[in-house]
Amino acid sequence: MYLTLPTMPSAVRTARETAEQALVEWGMNPRHPTVDPALLILSELVTNSVRHAAELSP
Repeated sequence: MYLTLPTMPSAVRTARETAEQALVEWGMNPRHPTVDPALLILSELVTNSVRHAAELSP
Protein backbone atom coordinates (compact mmCIF):
# COMPACT_ATOMS: atom_id res chain seq x y z
CA MET A 1 0.00 0.00 0.00
CA TYR A 2 1.31 3.44 -0.91
CA LEU A 3 0.01 6.70 0.42
CA THR A 4 1.04 10.10 -0.85
CA LEU A 5 0.31 12.94 1.51
CA PRO A 6 0.62 16.72 1.24
CA THR A 7 3.21 18.54 3.34
CA MET A 8 0.51 19.82 5.65
CA PRO A 9 -0.20 19.08 9.32
CA SER A 10 -3.41 17.28 8.36
CA ALA A 11 -1.24 14.58 6.78
CA VAL A 12 -0.41 13.24 10.24
CA ARG A 13 -4.03 12.41 11.01
CA THR A 14 -4.57 10.90 7.56
CA ALA A 15 -1.49 8.69 7.91
CA ARG A 16 -2.51 7.54 11.37
CA GLU A 17 -6.10 6.77 10.35
CA THR A 18 -4.95 4.95 7.21
CA ALA A 19 -2.47 2.84 9.19
CA GLU A 20 -5.07 2.01 11.81
CA GLN A 21 -7.53 0.97 9.11
CA ALA A 22 -4.89 -1.21 7.44
CA LEU A 23 -4.08 -2.95 10.72
CA VAL A 24 -7.76 -3.73 11.27
CA GLU A 25 -8.11 -5.01 7.70
CA TRP A 26 -5.12 -7.29 8.30
CA GLY A 27 -6.88 -8.74 11.32
CA MET A 28 -5.07 -6.85 14.07
CA ASN A 29 -7.15 -6.05 17.12
CA PRO A 30 -7.09 -2.24 17.53
CA ARG A 31 -6.74 -2.75 21.30
CA HIS A 32 -3.62 -4.88 20.95
CA PRO A 33 -0.89 -3.34 23.13
CA THR A 34 1.41 -2.70 20.15
CA VAL A 35 -1.07 -0.65 18.12
CA ASP A 36 -0.94 2.63 20.05
CA PRO A 37 2.88 2.75 20.20
CA ALA A 38 3.10 1.92 16.49
CA LEU A 39 0.65 4.70 15.62
CA LEU A 40 2.52 7.13 17.85
CA ILE A 41 5.81 6.32 16.09
CA LEU A 42 4.12 6.74 12.72
CA SER A 43 2.70 10.11 13.81
CA GLU A 44 6.14 11.30 14.89
CA LEU A 45 7.73 10.20 11.61
CA VAL A 46 5.07 11.89 9.50
CA THR A 47 5.23 15.04 11.64
CA ASN A 48 8.99 15.24 11.13
CA SER A 49 8.63 14.59 7.41
CA VAL A 50 5.98 17.27 7.02
CA ARG A 51 7.98 19.74 9.06
CA HIS A 52 11.21 19.27 7.11
CA ALA A 53 9.75 18.58 3.66
CA ALA A 54 7.55 21.66 3.83
CA GLU A 55 10.69 23.78 3.47
CA LEU A 56 11.54 22.09 0.17
CA SER A 57 8.17 21.11 -1.25
CA PRO A 58 4.97 23.16 -1.30
